[in-house]
Amino acid sequence: MIDFERLEKEVGMLDKLFLNLLLFNLMKKGKLNFIELSNQYVKYLESEKSDAAQLTHDLGYSLMHHRYPDIVGGKTKQDKLNFINKKAISALKRTKLFPDDFDYMKDLRNLL
Repeated sequence: MIDFERLEKEVGMLDKLFLNLLLFNLMKKGKLNFIELSNQYVKYLESEKSDAAQLTHDLGYSLMHHRYPDIVGGKTKQDKLNFINKKAISALKRTKLFPDDFDYMKDLRNLL
């Protein structure tokens, strides 16, 4: 069984010219389809662009909700705060600016 991560790491350490030659030879032998690979890469780039736009959108709404909490739906003030904090924390996690185990609620618990 091939260990993909190990193989990817080892191939990633190879010289760029060598990798280009290797990929070229794989294309000549029909083991690699450049058009399919290019289309897959374009889809990946479009997805990344869309995710970045959605993240910007979510962060903007989070900032707006924190500034104007009264516009958020919810029966009680606590419901509104829970909604606002959930959305903000979700957006912050997606930025990957903080470690996965970062305690986002630490300071919020002291305020509530």
